[in-house]
Amino acid sequence: MVKENRYLWADSMRAFATLAVIVLHVCVAVEEGFGTIPMKDWLASNIYDSMVRWCVPIFVMLTGSFALNNYDGQFKAFLIKTFKRIILPFLFWSVVYLIFNNGGNLIDPNTGPAAKLSLVAVKLATGTSVHLWFVYMIIGMYLLIPVLNRWVKENNKAEQLFFIGLWIFFLFAQPLWDKYDISFDSAYFSGFIGYMLLGNFLLKTERKTNSLILLLIFIGAVFYTCVRTYYLSLAGGEMNEKHMDNFMPGILITCICVYLLFKNSPLKFPGFLRSFIKTVSRYSYGIYLLHVLVLDLFLKYANMLTVVPPVYSVPLLSIICLGISLGIIWVLDKVPFLRFAAG
Repeated sequence: MVKENRYLWADSMRAFATLAVIVLHVCVAVEEGFGTIPMKDWLASNIYDSMVRWCVPIFVMLTGSFALNNYDGQFKAFLIKTFKRIILPFLFWSVVYLIFNNGGNLIDPNTGPAAKLSLVAVKLATGTSVHLWFVYMIIGMYLLIPVLNRWVKENNKAEQLFFIGLWIFFLFAQPLWDKYDISFDSAYFSGFIGYMLLGNFLLKTERKTNSLILLLIFIGAVFYTCVRTYYLSLAGGEMNEKHMDNFMPGILITCICVYLLFKNSPLKFPGFLRSFIKTVSRYSYGIYLLHVLVLDLFLKYANMLTVVPPVYSVPLLSIICLGISLGIIWVLDKVPFLRFAAG
């Protein structure tokens, strides 16, 4: 979400996370057909989906790494910057999705003004598109930055690790809490705040972990997520995303592995590719806001998922969607009165 930073690994991770989000949403379009499409097609999509589920938490970890770390104590300036960079583009695209998804109801002569106003209020409060839940969450994370910034600066690593350790423990122990109705309130150590603090902690951790070990752990966690999703979906007769939730242990493990793999790897790219990565990173927020609209139009008017097997169409459609979304956001950024919409 930060427009620019000097770390190539962070730009690369943000760019890949942007593509991964698009892959995730393409996969969801395939996986909804569980039971009606060939199992091999569903499995291909399930594998891709399991491989990219780290994408949303990684954005939060990057927020913790840079936005949280770079807060300079200028509270008013911070709120103004947050409004311009996060909230203003969000409001613009919320209206766009409201018109795209509910335009018919808004111009329906049989719907009264009160009903239309109620529809607008409900949609803006709950999200005019399914993927905008992320923005409601990230706004909350940004509002915590002035408080957490002092905390991470004044607490030593042991104290920070204590909180993160409790957060991870309760993620793993949550099934026991749910099963036995334990009264201890673990809400204080839950939610995306853990990912934000984890990203900040890992940024400052100098010790490097062997990349091969991280890669093997990543593959193991992806395999676990994929297999558990397969069996739960098979048992229930429909797509079951329980083990793909952002707070499941398998997803947490892949997030840590991805973060450290990017941070620890000596990334070197040709000039044009480095420039492209930085451009995608620069416009990642705008791409995130727009890509579902582009994808919906593709699925409505040029749905290659029904013609080309998902093993090929998922990555192809994802790359096309990324390219078109990037192009539109880049153009918007060049138009003075629409520049704010680019994020």
